[in-house]
Amino acid sequence: MKEKLKTSDFGMGLTELYIYESTSKTNKVILLLKGIYGYHFELDDFKTDLLGLKWDQSFIRYFLPYAHVVCVNTSRLDGYDQNIFSQRQDSFEGKDYSQEIDDIKIAFNRALKLLSNNGLTNPKIHLMGKSFGGTVFLGMPEVVQKSTSISMFGSGCGRDENTKRPLLRTLPDEEILLKTIKDYRGLFSFYHGELDEIVPIESQEKIVKASGAKLTSFITIKGADHEFEKMYGKESLEPGTLLRKMLLNNILFSDNIKL
Repeated sequence: MKEKLKTSDFGMGLTELYIYESTSKTNKVILLLKGIYGYHFELDDFKTDLLGLKWDQSFIRYFLPYAHVVCVNTSRLDGYDQNIFSQRQDSFEGKDYSQEIDDIKIAFNRALKLLSNNGLTNPKIHLMGKSFGGTVFLGMPEVVQKSTSISMFGSGCGRDENTKRPLLRTLPDEEILLKTIKDYRGLFSFYHGELDEIVPIESQEKIVKASGAKLTSFITIKGADHEFEKMYGKESLEPGTLLRKMLLNNILFSDNIKL
């Protein structure tokens, strides 16, 4: 299911909402967000089998037997070239953090409404954010507090005053961002690539230490990079495979405890 809708006041285009309905009857809903400037590539059996699965596409296929998966494109330009599928960072140029939050919240609420129209009741929400995707969750306390579990992979919480990227330069103060996770009482897991050279480990650890969750876990994947696509500097499927297995265990485990 795909829909375009107007969300924040950024740009002239529309936010793209993608809803992949589970292959089983379930009330679990995953909101899966990629990193900064991460453009979601629609899961298309023909194209993906021909060109290979992207990071988010492999997650969607893995989780569909267990949950509905929601993805959002928040750029305002054509995010990829139809021929080479290359990502376009300029599609986010000029956008600030608050506009990104508005886009995600409005799109996700729309997704829940559409799923409800198709029979979803009492949804159990699971948030999964890669890098900046996890940082976005920190700006959505009302969504976070309704979630059964939150999982972040390589996310940070520090504002960069020197960057030319407004999404990073306009982050709220750390205290404001960290209060979201401090007030959270569900299941929180954080995954760190041992060889992550993008987001400082100190910034990642601040999020974990601030957690007020009923159960908090911090897992380091040995040899993995920031993108969880390399193992000790070499392209590898192993980090992503390990990550997906652990995330699925979190979702299934959440059914067995009272939050």
